[in-house]
Amino acid sequence: MAIAILGFNNPVFGQTAEIIGRPIVKDDEITLRLQVTEDGERPAMLLEKQDFRAIVDNKVVDIISWKNPEETMQLFLNALPGEYKIVYREPNPERASKHEVFVTATVNGRDVDTTQKSYTINAFGRSLPRQIRLRMTGLVLLLLGLGGAVPFFIWSHRLKQETEKDF
Repeated sequence: MAIAILGFNNPVFGQTAEIIGRPIVKDDEITLRLQVTEDGERPAMLLEKQDFRAIVDNKVVDIISWKNPEETMQLFLNALPGEYKIVYREPNPERASKHEVFVTATVNGRDVDTTQKSYTINAFGRSLPRQIRLRMTGLVLLLLGLGGAVPFFIWSHRLKQETEKDF
């Protein structure tokens, strides 16, 4: 009875923010899925990009992409309310470097931090533009042709001449 009188029958929780799963690393872009609640149970809805800050190795990084799954019908059907997806570019993408990240979300004027998650960069960094890759591929094929096909053609031509001399 004392519990009901003191008001502890409906405990009030604070806002929560949690990184769901592991950070997804693709080249130098890191994708985080977050779930944010207003009172421990109700999902925090209608948060904007400026309500999130990603902190990597104690440095704030710029969020380049932000998506509230409720914005599109397909994502809404597949996602839980209060779930957000943010993408940021790793400022120093060295292969096999390990980094720690956490996100601060502002819910109802209060900052809520997630727990830290670690991830490892698994690529060398940014890819070359398509035009440069095509030029490089063409150059490699040309060198293979000159270094492999042309000598083979010359060798086969000499063999034919030698066999014609013998007969």
